[in-house]
Amino acid sequence: MFNFKKLKELEELYERGEVLEPECFSGEYYVVVPWFPWLSLEIMKHRKAVDADCKGDNVILKGTRFGHFQLELKNDHLLINYDQPQNSMVMRRVIDRVRRLPDGRIVGKLYYKILDREIFLMFFEMRKKDG
Repeated sequence: MFNFKKLKELEELYERGEVLEPECFSGEYYVVVPWFPWLSLEIMKHRKAVDADCKGDNVILKGTRFGHFQLELKNDHLLINYDQPQNSMVMRRVIDRVRRLPDGRIVGKLYYKILDREIFLMFFEMRKKDG
């Protein structure tokens, strides 16, 4: 069962997290959402593929790409900016903010922009794909 105390602890860890430079990322990262155990996350299993120019795509299945993004340093977080011309208007409203937690995990907060207001949806973790 979901535990709000753990969510509050995660929020506190996130606030103390390190702001990463966009250049720190290259390669592929699995996106993991372990905070919603009652929900089958099969549909959410995807990767973020980032190139040396800090640009990337979300990848599902065997290479289907969607959600083009640019990594940008914004004040107190690393922004995964989906507001790119090649994305649909729905995708352009997605906002990911990423930090490295004190324990080394890379955690992001997923928001969706509605009427100029950012609505928090969930936390996610990015785990470097080996090889």
